[in-house]
Amino acid sequence: MEKPPTTYHNATNPGIQYEAASLRLRFLTPLVAVIVLLVMVLAVSLFYFESESRSHGLIHERLTRTQTVAKDYYEKSVLNDANALRSIMNALLRDKALSEVFASYDREVLLADTEALFKELKRDYNVTHFYFTKPDRVNLLRVHAPGRHGDTIDRVTTLRAEQNSTLSYGVELGPLGTFTLRVVSPWHDSGTGSLIGYLELGMEIDHVIDRLRDIFGFDVAVAIQKNYLNREKWEDGMRVLGRTVDWDRFPNVVMSSEIYGELSPVLSDHFKKAKHIPGNDVIQVEQGDHSYWMLSMPLVDARGRSIAEMTLLADVSYEMNVVERTAIAVGISVFILGGLLIAFFSVQATRVSQRIEQEQNLLEQLATHDSLTNLYTRRMFHEHLENELVRSTRFNHPLSLLLIDIDKFKLINDTYGHPAGDKVLQKLSERLLKDSRGTDFLCRYGGEEIAIILPETDTDDAQEIAERIKLTVSALPIQFDDMQSLSVTVSIGVATYPQHGDTDTFLISAADSALYDAKQQGRNRVCTYRSKEKNQPLSRS
Repeated sequence: MEKPPTTYHNATNPGIQYEAASLRLRFLTPLVAVIVLLVMVLAVSLFYFESESRSHGLIHERLTRTQTVAKDYYEKSVLNDANALRSIMNALLRDKALSEVFASYDREVLLADTEALFKELKRDYNVTHFYFTKPDRVNLLRVHAPGRHGDTIDRVTTLRAEQNSTLSYGVELGPLGTFTLRVVSPWHDSGTGSLIGYLELGMEIDHVIDRLRDIFGFDVAVAIQKNYLNREKWEDGMRVLGRTVDWDRFPNVVMSSEIYGELSPVLSDHFKKAKHIPGNDVIQVEQGDHSYWMLSMPLVDARGRSIAEMTLLADVSYEMNVVERTAIAVGISVFILGGLLIAFFSVQATRVSQRIEQEQNLLEQLATHDSLTNLYTRRMFHEHLENELVRSTRFNHPLSLLLIDIDKFKLINDTYGHPAGDKVLQKLSERLLKDSRGTDFLCRYGGEEIAIILPETDTDDAQEIAERIKLTVSALPIQFDDMQSLSVTVSIGVATYPQHGDTDTFLISAADSALYDAKQQGRNRVCTYRSKEKNQPLSRS
């Protein structure tokens, strides 16, 4: 056991004790004050430099993650758009009447049959290119530009479709510096198997780049390498479009859109100096009182060439100035309560973390949900339906699909205006979400069409759910302004796997056929798919 300390009793004169204490106090007080002051100055200095370092690190981490998220979003958006075009193309390739018209090579008849279809595809799916090309790759018809035809199509997507005799897709650079996602497929006669020609659908991907700009709030510029463009064709095209012709403004690149007058001076200086941002690096640029961080990602075409770079510029002046202002405030506050420094920095770090999380959540929400109805998008529908079909096959469970169409929706828009139509879609979607089961998957399939995937649901249960939806909707008053309200009805098509179709394509086709029957029979009704040939299910065989 440790021996307790010995206690000494001082018998010295109390006056002497007081004097000694006073001397110690006079000596130690200034020393302690200086030490405390030095510690405080050191603490403030360390805090400032640590804050600055951590703020730099957090901003760098945030932008690096933003770069990764932006790259993933771009690639997934292009892939989703390609899948959407593939689905449209598969539907067109099954159209026997259109196949016969194509095989006749009669341009006028083919244009008459597809002109209205192209307008719908452009409106609903942003399709900007619609080609019919003969087997020798000589263009028969550009539905989007019928005045141009007779030229040989030698783009890589068409050449691959010809070489491999299968569907090909990829992003290709146009002569004016536009990026177009193209999907090309051979078209064979269903009877003889002979090659009729090639069908091509395309969409410009500017909307993907615009969405990235809106999501992150950064300046975004797409710079195209000059060596992939023909100067004469590019300049002629710019003049035709009424844009500024300035090929020599930057040594190695031109901009992909008409932003010359509005291009950030920081970005303009970056491109004039022909700087390159390597790999996943983020570089810092100081200009005047502003601090900028710059990052880039390559854009690769169908040949696998890095033909352009998307450069993102973030103004982080506010974040950087916050560090300095915080240090000054802390330098004053530390004399009052040093603990506030840690609390303040924790709040700042939490805010940056929350902002990163909010941006990621917003990106995911925009990528998967329709902004008007808050239902899942059509792209998410196809992905979820494929997954549910795999699960239903594995566990031998039924799976049903409802296609819901608002009756006379065009009349609502024409009579009351598009805001009323939007209100109908919103209120209907809210009610469907409220009444749906936890396992149901609701998405906006088209303009006024809603699709509902019903896992582990057979035809009888699906019909019962559809009837309940029909009755609920017809009894749902929808008020679209202070004075007017209206009621709507819906027609519903029902199809079940595997009875009515054993793939996602055939199941959708069966539900669409049932929806058509419901419309033909007077609307405001539910119809279940009935095969046109002896009630046989749709199948790959």
